[in-house]
Amino acid sequence: MEKRIISHLEKVMKSQTDALYSKIEKEAKARAQKEKEEQKKMIDQMATKVASILEDRLAEKLSKTCGDAIHKDMPKEIGNAVKNHLPVALDVHTRSDTNKATIEKHLAPVIEKNMKSGADKTIAGMKPAMAETFRSTFATTLIPAFEGSCGKMFEQINATFERGMTERMEVERQQSAAVAKMQQLSVVAEELSQKLASLQTHAQAAAAAPAAAVGTPSAAQAAMPSPAKQALNPDQERQQAEQLRQLLQQEKYEEAFSKVLHLENLKWVTWICQCVDSRHVFSKRPPVLTSPVVLALVHQLGFDMTTDAQLKITWLRDAVMALNAKDPLIEGHVPTVLRDLHTKLAAMERAGTGEFPVVAENDFRILMMVIKSDFGVQ
Repeated sequence: MEKRIISHLEKVMKSQTDALYSKIEKEAKARAQKEKEEQKKMIDQMATKVASILEDRLAEKLSKTCGDAIHKDMPKEIGNAVKNHLPVALDVHTRSDTNKATIEKHLAPVIEKNMKSGADKTIAGMKPAMAETFRSTFATTLIPAFEGSCGKMFEQINATFERGMTERMEVERQQSAAVAKMQQLSVVAEELSQKLASLQTHAQAAAAAPAAAVGTPSAAQAAMPSPAKQALNPDQERQQAEQLRQLLQQEKYEEAFSKVLHLENLKWVTWICQCVDSRHVFSKRPPVLTSPVVLALVHQLGFDMTTDAQLKITWLRDAVMALNAKDPLIEGHVPTVLRDLHTKLAAMERAGTGEFPVVAENDFRILMMVIKSDFGVQ
């Protein structure tokens, strides 16, 4: 049974851990995709802005440089050419009827030469201006924008890394807590298995003598665990009661009932049942008590019905209705415990309301009906 309990707990913890890892991976991928898209968008915006600035500044510089060069050099060159060669052309014109061909022959090469010279000077004058324009644009616009973009990108990477490390540490912390909880539950399950085996032995002994089990208090207490095993001094009892009250206030019912059941003391079981409403405990979803704890509670409450019968019947009714008989942890023990309980309740019913007034209550009849109909105990 211990292996089955540990296997069950490991499967539960593995499924929870896998689900948590899957969730973290999905969130990390989504964040990475989002950050990548934001970086691409930011780089595109920066490139568009830089291109626009470069185009405006280059056009302005070219316009200014070309204008200055053309206004400064071209009139001077053309004027000199016309001044030097116009008389010759005019003289030739007066001496020949083919003046048009002569003018073209003399002026065209000069104009072409001077245009080429002016263009070369213009280009030579533009080169320093263009270089200065590009240098100033890179220094004042592109480099600061690139540095800012890189700074933001590294800030995002650093924030993502820190967030990932924090989440990773949180996952490891949860895993450590889960492992510790699983180890604790394994110990509790082992102890419950031992207690359940002991209770089953007592149940078999009580089933052999049902009259003694339902009869006098001395006979019921004779089947109880030895006083040395369950005795507590007054200080221990006060500390135990205070711890149990705190657990009940925090609604840690599993831990509280496990502590009480481990004492194997019916007085403490009755006391904790008086401190809390059974309907409040068993109506919670998901259930707050595991199947082994519920079965152990049923067995100990039904062990002696000579005292606090009304309280025990109420708790037994709700516990039996909440019992999951198909749970592999308790499946082999349920028939024995419920058969023993049914035997005791039937003996009480035969004894009548004079000895056990509770048999006339609706809770008693509901309990008997649930045991017979749901679990097939006759």
